[in-house]
Amino acid sequence: MKQLHQSFLNTRIISIRHYENEPIGAARLEEMGKDIYEELDPAAVLSNVNTVTFKKQDGRVVLSIVLPNLDKTDIDVGRKDNDLLINAEGYSRVFSLPDTLAKVEIDQAEYKNNRLNICFAAKG
Repeated sequence: MKQLHQSFLNTRIISIRHYENEPIGAARLEEMGKDIYEELDPAAVLSNVNTVTFKKQDGRVVLSIVLPNLDKTDIDVGRKDNDLLINAEGYSRVFSLPDTLAKVEIDQAEYKNNRLNICFAAKG
């Protein structure tokens, strides 16, 4: 649980009991919903953390990803087709990039303040 809280920062994490049988049918799903949300409104916004953002800056596209509590010397960023591959401290994440970045090279990557900022080169 500690690792979950570190990885998801200010996101509310809701724990529920383990069910011995798969919850099948409306009554069991309603029971599960009550276990999950208790007094919370399931339609409410439970997190305001913006973990992945794109922005244009100086003619380049910058992808910013929240990756808390990492050693920046242990981060590896790579590409395979439209996928961005991030490996850090034994964990891997794959992000599918939008088609507009399919042929755009990574210009630089920087890890600062719990964010990995990846700059894609301006289109020539």
